[in-house]
Amino acid sequence: LGVGSGGGGSGAGRARRMTQTAIRYLPLLILAAIWEALTRFGIVPRELLPPVSTVAAAFVDMLRDGTLLTNGGESFLRGAAGLAAAIVVGFLLGAAMALQPRFHAVAGPLVQAFYPLPKTAMVPLVMIWFGLGDMGKIVLI
Repeated sequence: LGVGSGGGGSGAGRARRMTQTAIRYLPLLILAAIWEALTRFGIVPRELLPPVSTVAAAFVDMLRDGTLLTNGGESFLRGAAGLAAAIVVGFLLGAAMALQPRFHAVAGPLVQAFYPLPKTAMVPLVMIWFGLGDMGKIVLI
């Protein structure tokens, strides 16, 4: 029982899994090396694309001083609020359109007109209407 099945931690099975993992992440390592080389040799200006090492150092610094977790938490909350609002508004709008033919006649064409519109096209309007604060970001989400 369990002999040679890979579950017991055999050396060959572990080595195979480590090789598969290395192969899986090799494209990311190659991309990072190319990125670093492009910026280090001045092919791409550092103002446009900072080196991977600089980005990694900034990541560690932000993790250490807590800004990454603080800002990440705030972004998560905005995303959750936007998702919750979308669920509520979408459900209510859909239910009203399904239950009230007159409402569907008015709201249906508006929904259909906005559906194919790229959502990024709404950014300037939302910025004007709601500003740059949390409400604008939640509405965009």
